[in-house]
Amino acid sequence: QWPQMSFRERWTAINNFLLELSKEREVMVQTLMWEIGKNRKDAEAEFDRTVEFCRKVMDVMEHDPDYGGADAGGAHRRYRA
Repeated sequence: QWPQMSFRERWTAINNFLLELSKEREVMVQTLMWEIGKNRKDAEAEFDRTVEFCRKVMDVMEHDPDYGGADAGGAHRRYRA
């Protein structure tokens, strides 16, 4: 299903995933603390930094025609993940 999705559908799916993941921040922080031995401050920073990075990448992709974003002018591109 993913390969047949348009850029906008993929972007929306990833955005929805990040929204749901953000709701589970505390669970993820606890997991980082338990599994990797990070202290709370470092685990929170890692989670927040990762989500922020994903959002910045999505913003670039959304506005950069080279990635098929909103300004692509009707051009259709296919990218393999």
